[in-house]
Parts: sequence; C-alpha cells; structure tokens
Amino acid sequence: MKLLILAGGTGTRLWPVSRTYNPTQFVKVRGMEFSPFQKTILNVSKVFNLLDIIIVTNKEYKYFVYGQLKEINIDIPNENIILEPNFKNTLHAVSLGIYSIKENTDILIISSNNIFDDYTEVLNAVKEIGVDNSLALFGVKTDNILSKYGYLQIKEDNCKFIEKPGKEQGYDLLNKGYLCNSGMLYTEISAYKKVLNEFYPELAELLEKNEIDSAYKLDINDTLEHGLLEKINNLNAAAINININEMNEFQSFYNHYKEHKDINGNIYFDNNAVFIDSQDNLVYTENNKAIGCIGIDNVIVIDQPDALLICNKDETEHITSIVKQLKEKNDERADIHVTAYRPWGSYTVLEEGVCYKIKRLTVLPGKKLSYQMHYHRSEHWVVVSGAGTIVKEDVDYIVKPGESIYISAGEKHRLENRGKTILEVIEVQIGSYLGEDDIIRFEDEYGR
Repeated sequence: MKLLILAGGTGTRLWPVSRTYNPTQFVKVRGMEFSPFQKTILNVSKVFNLLDIIIVTNKEYKYFVYGQLKEINIDIPNENIILEPNFKNTLHAVSLGIYSIKENTDILIISSNNIFDDYTEVLNAVKEIGVDNSLALFGVKTDNILSKYGYLQIKEDNCKFIEKPGKEQGYDLLNKGYLCNSGMLYTEISAYKKVLNEFYPELAELLEKNEIDSAYKLDINDTLEHGLLEKINNLNAAAINININEMNEFQSFYNHYKEHKDINGNIYFDNNAVFIDSQDNLVYTENNKAIGCIGIDNVIVIDQPDALLICNKDETEHITSIVKQLKEKNDERADIHVTAYRPWGSYTVLEEGVCYKIKRLTVLPGKKLSYQMHYHRSEHWVVVSGAGTIVKEDVDYIVKPGESIYISAGEKHRLENRGKTILEVIEVQIGSYLGEDDIIRFEDEYGR
C-alpha cells in the first residue's frame, strides 16, 4: 500500500497565523514542538515504509518540506516529493499524486493537517474494506459541527456523501445517523483513474501523458469532495473510532490547547491576557503584548505584528473571505508573514515606512543567499552574531559582529554563512521600491 500526503494547502482558515507563503501545515505555534506536517510524518512513519510515502506539495513549499523532514531526521526520497507548478485545489493535488505512481496498487490519501496519533485503527478499517474498484471514505463520530466538514451515510448497498452542508444541515444529518468525514480516502489507483477519466477526461489524459503544466492550466479548480466524491455512485465507507484534529482552523486550535484553559474556559499563553466577566475565549499573541478582555464570550483574538483578527468562535469559516478581500486589494499581508522562511533560513520585517525597510536575517550554517542584484534599493548589512561572508562584485568580505557593509543599488552581492553557528544580520533597505520581486538572480543553488 502507498500513502499519499497532501501538503500544498495555503492555510487561509488560520490567517493571520498562517499565510500563503507560510501555510498552516508548516507553522509551529506556541506549545507545539512540531508543525502539523512534521507530526503527521512522524506518526505515519511508525506504520508505513518511508519508500511508500508520497508527498504532494506546491513548488513554493519545496524547501519547507525538505527542511522540516531534515529537522525530524526522516529521509523520504526526493522522487517521492511531487511538486505542483501552481496553486490548485485538492482534485488536482490528489490526481497528480496518483498519476506519479506507475504501478497499480492500493493507496491511502491523507492531509498533513489531520493529526492522528495512531493510524492502527485506520489500517484495520482499510483491511476490512479491501480493494473492490471503488473509492472509500472513513466516517467518525463528532459533536463539533463545523461547515468545513462533509458527512457520510454508511449503508451496505450504497454510501452517501454530502460535502460541507453547513451547520444547520450538519446537525440534522448527525441526528439521522450520518458520520463526519475524516478527510481520508482509500482506493486502488486504477479505480481512481477510471473515475477521474469519467468526469474529467482532459485532466486525466494530460496527467497520463505527464503534461503537468498543461494539466494545471485547465480551467478546473475543484476539491476532491465536490469534484468527484459527491458525483460517484459506488462510494464505499467505513466507520472508525478516532478523533478529528485538523490544525487548520481556530476551533480545532482551541480544542487542541484545552490544557491551557482557565476556570472560565479562556485559553491564553504566557500570562499575556487578563479576563473580566469573559469566558470561552481564545487569545493568542506572539508579541508579548498585554491583552485585556472585558465582558466578551466565545471570541477569538489573534494578534500578529502586522495583523489582528477578532471574530466569534462560531464564525471562523468567514476568515477566508477576509483573505480574499485583502488579496483583491493587493495587500501582501494576505500572503506574506512578517517572518518568511527561505531555503537558507528566514527573515523578519522589524519595521518599514516610506522608502525604507528594516529586516532581521537568520542564515543557517553552511547556507547562502543567491548571488543577486536590486535595481531600486541599496542595502546596509550589520552583523549581530556569527560571522558573515559578503561577496560583492566577486570580492569576499568577512564581516564580524558589530561590523557592517554597504551595498549600492545595482551591485551584485551575496550573503553567506560559512561558519557552524547561526548568522544573524540586520538589513536596512533604502529605495523607491522595496518589493520582494525587485531581485535579479545570477546564481542560486536552490534553483529559483
């Protein structure tokens, strides 16, 4: 059996903690030693051979996957990491993963956001279902009715699936004996290809020919559930006894941190919040900021350096609408966190204004930025810790803590960490345009 892990989602439901270029599956929030992606990999590696694990992610997240696998000492072959050329929904992601496997075998498909501690129950259900040329889902019992879930009616002759019907109908379906969809799919590769070819023949043909770029240019952007599962008649299903713990929306976030609750059901961190006549709230900040809450119930407050979210805990599905509106206004806070991760390390925007931006760069040992040039800005680098090697117009300069170097607009340059400890640098940008796209790369070992 193969295992296909989906790790390409943009994580809009957990904004502003998660952004397009720092998505939920790779985020480590307070109290979590591992990201959801890492936790999923660690759990499945207990029961699956690493050679049988396939990861589908977006090309923008390639180095998130490589870096986080390295952090937990899990070695999955590079050819098992499948890259989507652009952002599409789960119908494309699952189909791409399926067609990347050449032999006809059975396959279990899961999301990297679904954190199940023990997959034994899942595998037992898989053995019970067996391979019968159908697509099979797994239903679980839950009291947590959220519009993000689909629901299953399990019958001997025909299983019925209804995707994300909304809270009101969700309660009604549970009362009728429906189970909540776990988000996992089990099938045989040939059975999936047959169904895809029936409903999306052009997509199936392009993936069969390995014309991936063309497949991702099709005017199709549907979920697996809406695109296929609601349409097929021979759907199979089984009930399993596990808890859904998707760390990709704030209700699950609240449930995950239940040990942080005070006597009134409020969750907060590091004594940064004070509550008066308030209950069942979630307050999360990474700014070490004191937050006072008076007379509010069932509210989520998410404080980030560049964004603030305040919403009712029962209305979190509308967070995606906020992200959509920000994107329509070309507001980069929809996509980019103040801390952005790169294959060489990370940078954090400390302050910015008209014609200037200040960043903290963290360069990992043995890593280096691309050899690059900017048209519209100059840069002043001050080394805080470690020793930096700055290459400027092909000349090497060693810069130690407290020392600095200036790079004019138009000068080719590179920052390297040739040492064995982390290099931290304060970067001051000055110029008429400070966007991340003002960069010309001449050499880049990361293939960007």
